[in-house]
Amino acid sequence: MELCLSLADNLKHLNLELCKLVSNETLRAIGSSSSWISVLNLAGCVNITDCGLRFLTNGSCSKTIKELVLKGCHRITDSGVSLLQKMCVLEELNLTHCRRVTEVGGVAISAILTLKKLNFAWGPKVTDRTILALAENCLNLEMLNLRGNGFVTGVGVRAFLSHKRLQSLDLRYIRIHVSGSDLEDLVLACPSLKSILVEGGWRKRLLREMQESTLSRFVSN
Repeated sequence: MELCLSLADNLKHLNLELCKLVSNETLRAIGSSSSWISVLNLAGCVNITDCGLRFLTNGSCSKTIKELVLKGCHRITDSGVSLLQKMCVLEELNLTHCRRVTEVGGVAISAILTLKKLNFAWGPKVTDRTILALAENCLNLEMLNLRGNGFVTGVGVRAFLSHKRLQSLDLRYIRIHVSGSDLEDLVLACPSLKSILVEGGWRKRLLREMQESTLSRFVSN
């Protein structure tokens, strides 16, 4: 791996998804390489730990990576996620199924001011505290995926009422205390918002609570 990277100075995209051989030492090699990697996909690389993220964020690629996929890297914790603050151009971060990440890591992520797309689906235990921090600090955030997250309430959703960039909010299978009025107020106060994703069962309840003109901006899968 280290030799390959040393010869590939023009490498931009590196996809290592589901590669069982990827380890913390692999991330050491990536971090210390001279490659200008902008997209790094580590989905399903289950051997990666916080130590590997330390190698990655301390390397030169922390200044070049714009998209980082850590989906299914279940050994990563808040400590490792907090290190991602060093990635100064990161725009897209996928933490799907990273179940050891909590609101502590979520709040740390809010310090990444360049973020545009953030995926917390099915795992990270983020709360309203996390969402409030994201809404306040991540002013460039356009997409937030909270699918399958049961710890966010209407308080968190309302944090985006005055946000200027949010375009898509995924709330499918969240089983949370969010009312139709919470979402209606969000739609009316966030002009950049194009879609809120909810599952069919929840949509029926929303139909009873919201005005038809507001519901037309919702997407249901």
